[in-house]
Amino acid sequence: MPRVAHFEIHASDPKKLQDFYSAMFGWRFQSYGPPNSYWLILTESGDEPGINGGLVPRRGSSAF
Repeated sequence: MPRVAHFEIHASDPKKLQDFYSAMFGWRFQSYGPPNSYWLILTESGDEPGINGGLVPRRGSSAF
């Protein structure tokens, strides 16, 4: 089975989610592109590799 290479999270409140994931898992967020539009999620911890991803503001209404 192929390895997951990237994931994305869509958030209504990106700052709140960054605070949560940083505290819970030690993830780091790096702004990428225009301000407040996209953040790279860096999940590695020390010598342990991680699957990095992205965080974007939710657009439109959520169906869930």
